[in-house]
Amino acid sequence: MKLGGKPESGGSVAGALHRGWLNVKSAVGTRTDDAILADCEEGEDTAEKRFHNALERNLPADVNVVVARLYSDVAQDLDRIRELRVQLTETKP
Repeated sequence: MKLGGKPESGGSVAGALHRGWLNVKSAVGTRTDDAILADCEEGEDTAEKRFHNALERNLPADVNVVVARLYSDVAQDLDRIRELRVQLTETKP
């Protein structure tokens, strides 16, 4: 790698466990829209925190630009998921 690091090839153990848990939950029964959105929110919240933590480090300028863009994208996704959950709650009888 250009910066001397070695990228992770499979993600974190926590991420793998979370994906496995979602697969188990999906196989067991039907998932409500709210449950699916809650799981999405949890994953995006974790990603947002990790990008935020990375931005607090002394990264090379070119890497910082990419991480900042990804952080912004994840934050927007998280806001949208939260909006969808609110809309879902408002439409329930």
